[in-house]
Amino acid sequence: MPVTLLITDVDRFKLFNDTHGHQAGDEVLRGVSRTMQNSVRAKDIVARSGGEEFAIIFPGTTVEQARTLAEHVRSKIEAATFDFEGTELRVTCSVGLAQLREGESADECVQWADEALYGSKESGRNCGHWHDGTLIRPIVDPTPAETATAPVQESAAHDCRTTVDGCGRPG
Repeated sequence: MPVTLLITDVDRFKLFNDTHGHQAGDEVLRGVSRTMQNSVRAKDIVARSGGEEFAIIFPGTTVEQARTLAEHVRSKIEAATFDFEGTELRVTCSVGLAQLREGESADECVQWADEALYGSKESGRNCGHWHDGTLIRPIVDPTPAETATAPVQESAAHDCRTTVDGCGRPG
């Protein structure tokens, strides 16, 4: 049975805490957790892995299937507002995705997902990437129009060809 792991990190959370305070940050983390839990299927497992990082395990799901789920979670967090003392706060997140492959350890899968997460951060944040064991690729494939009009960027750090914002969406 396939298993896919998503790792997500709230973008620029230290700056958020410095700007709004740690109590606001704590409320936003609770809100991100609720948003994630409400955005996945009943069989999926959502966990906070530390600080502003969360993980979702998608059992019985290939990485190709999980790409849609990961983008759904990311976009729900981007669209969410979190009320703190009468102020509506917003955050975005970056995501990394990898499938546990036959013969791999769980640690290797975590490493691939973490490398994909850093691919998202290097590509401007608020997007997602997945690791196929060799290359890191955007979760959202660029449309033919974006591919034709957007400059191609190549990052030696993760060997990923991407469009304007690095995530298949116009910047």
